Amino acid sequence: MNSFDPNYILPLVLFFLLLFITAFSVTYFLTNIVRRSFLTGGGVFVFFLLRFLGLREWYYVVFLGICLIFVELSFQKR
Repeated sequence: MNSFDPNYILPLVLFFLLLFITAFSVTYFLTNIVRRSFLTGGGVFVFFLLRFLGLREWYYVVFLGICLIFVELSFQKR
């Protein structure tokens, strides 16, 4: 028995928020770099959002990885 209405969006928002916070916290604990932690948390968030939306092809993951690497290199301190 479901305890939430299928059209009720709050559990979905809470799940993705907790997923982002968990990925951010673990990455920050391991690297101690805030920028990289945000990128990793955002990457995990977008990856699971794509899976939720049914976009499961391999090239979405490759494109996401390329975008994250590009953003990391763009904001890297020189």
